[in-house]
Amino acid sequence: MSGDSGPPLPAPFLPHPGTPAVPWRNWEQKFELYLLARCGTSPLPPEQRRALLLCAIGDEAYRVFDTLPPVAKRDGEDDYDVTLRQLREFYTPRTNVIVERFRFRQRAQAPTESTADFVAALRGLARTCQFGQMESELIRDVVVEKTPHQRLRERLLQDRDLTLDKVLSVAETYEDSLREAAAISQPVAAPPVSSVAKVTRKPQQKRQQQQQQQSSSSDFCTNCGRDDHAPRDAACPARRVTCHSCGKKGHFASWCRGGSGATPARPAQRQHHKAVKELNVLSCAATTTGSRLTCTVQVTAGDVTREVPLQVDTGATCSLLSVNRAKELFRGVAFSPSSSRLYGFGQQPLSVLGTLPTTVTYNNQAVPTNFYLVDTNKTEAIMGMDLLQALGVTQWRSQNSGDGGERRS
Repeated sequence: MSGDSGPPLPAPFLPHPGTPAVPWRNWEQKFELYLLARCGTSPLPPEQRRALLLCAIGDEAYRVFDTLPPVAKRDGEDDYDVTLRQLREFYTPRTNVIVERFRFRQRAQAPTESTADFVAALRGLARTCQFGQMESELIRDVVVEKTPHQRLRERLLQDRDLTLDKVLSVAETYEDSLREAAAISQPVAAPPVSSVAKVTRKPQQKRQQQQQQQSSSSDFCTNCGRDDHAPRDAACPARRVTCHSCGKKGHFASWCRGGSGATPARPAQRQHHKAVKELNVLSCAATTTGSRLTCTVQVTAGDVTREVPLQVDTGATCSLLSVNRAKELFRGVAFSPSSSRLYGFGQQPLSVLGTLPTTVTYNNQAVPTNFYLVDTNKTEAIMGMDLLQALGVTQWRSQNSGDGGERRS
């Protein structure tokens, strides 16, 4: 048959010393397919098939075969069958069935792997497990157990007569529905706008736009010092506060531009970070008992509840606790990290270690409050405007004495 142009020989099994590229089982199957494609239904004589086999296995595999001891023929074997058996027994490693079955059970389906591909991989692992007639049922069990889709598992477990073929059919339908649903739920891109008509604004609209631009150009409120709103905004915490310096409403004393006539101090090198909140605290230092305005509230943090006298500070936009005071009151309660920055008198920055989530109760009203924890050697507890407004507490001063008090508004 030297003149016919049949299919080419498969790639050599082992052309050079080393590890074969494919297992012998797979290479033997390819060689059998080669013989079938070459000869069809008329098989070649055993000597010719044996010669083709030895030519196809590669130089290194042929060298190894030449060193193997001769073996006796078994009943019904020819020269080709004996040579094929010798090569198969030498290049097929002995397997531990226990280990192979462990690997089979440990195989899990990847989230992006289809059930059909997963079953094909399990069939390959089952070849060395010696499952016999139970192979399909065991593959079915692993698919139901290791599928990453909970709804598919629930659907499969509803079938009392579940087979591997049913598993593949149901899984294919389910996976197709997931892909189709994902395609439908994708947002549709808006068509491109080819041109934009010219918009003519009325004089009133122009003035409103200029006012908005002017209000947005300021990086902080000049009445309370916060940078999350513009001056004279309805959300400003100083809107209804009376200044201690000039007696006028609408700004904190630390940002007063009247009275002494001095302009409130601004940090010389204040960095503008939109993602970081900056708050202003009037004071973090202890005051004398006679001039201190306190409000005793019930503070709950975690599983701990304490009666805490808070120093009322209308110049502070937030409430805070010193770290020493927080440890004294709520030992063992975890606090949350914070990227906020606090400023005291003269815009001096304070060291913030985090926030303590709490629930503050006053006059049968409970409000959630985050106390900022500052690193100071004083044991301070300050009620800022955030808590004052949440509880509805306003300051008033007696006309007959200089002592302060608090009341419900």
